[in-house]
Amino acid sequence: MRTTATPLLGRLLCRGRRTEQHHGLLRQSPAILLSALMCLGVSSVAIAGNGQAATDGQRSRATSLLDAWLGMPDLGRVDWNFSFIRTPRTEHERRHQRKAILQELQRLANLDHLPAPRKAQFLAWRQAVESLRGFRVPGRWGPADLLAHPEQAPPLSALSSFGYCEPARTVEVWDENGVHRLPWEQAASVAALIDRGALVLSSDAEWITVIQPWGKRKRVGVAAWNAGRSRLVAGARVVAPTHLQGTTPTWLNRALPDFLAHVVAGRECRTFTPPGA
Repeated sequence: MRTTATPLLGRLLCRGRRTEQHHGLLRQSPAILLSALMCLGVSSVAIAGNGQAATDGQRSRATSLLDAWLGMPDLGRVDWNFSFIRTPRTEHERRHQRKAILQELQRLANLDHLPAPRKAQFLAWRQAVESLRGFRVPGRWGPADLLAHPEQAPPLSALSSFGYCEPARTVEVWDENGVHRLPWEQAASVAALIDRGALVLSSDAEWITVIQPWGKRKRVGVAAWNAGRSRLVAGARVVAPTHLQGTTPTWLNRALPDFLAHVVAGRECRTFTPPGA
């Protein structure tokens, strides 16, 4: 790799005090990221000058998640917001959570006094939940974030798989109309969704949950007193709360966003299995 300002900046970020702005540089520039990783001694996997990956044999010898990422093909082209890790514990817990959510949605759909549109909503949600498989650990797991927070890096031996997806081009909405996706250009903010009638809320809704592609959850105000113009990124999920006449299914309003935060975002995912998993 040539000695230029870019590798030098990577080494400075490696050795010095890093701010969130510096972390953003690492996420956005593969050259700076690779330089910083090499400075830290993450070199058991060969790095080609163009950021391309090492061989399968080199990847199989990786002992850390950072080493494993360096063995990925097309390293410099990966959008790390759509990287993921999976563990046996997460898979076990989410399967149980999915079963409980399915039961609750079926119970709500079977309520005698429920209007037909609400029955259709819960059945559509149930069908969507039932189709979901392969649960991830929410979080940012790309090389830049592991470099910024090495204490949060899981041992490779604890993972059942890891990988990345092609970036999503849509925003997924869970509301009173069921589950639907819109092109991100039409859903760049919560306000845009509401203005287009693409986010249908009950009249007393005050908050919704936005789930980022990496699984972070954020409450966003949608009532007259707390509404903002919260921006959305491609791959986000927007979950409206459920309110029924005479009752509010509080458990479901908490459990569904938590469950969806464990679902991988993106498309055409590549999955890798650690040695011995």
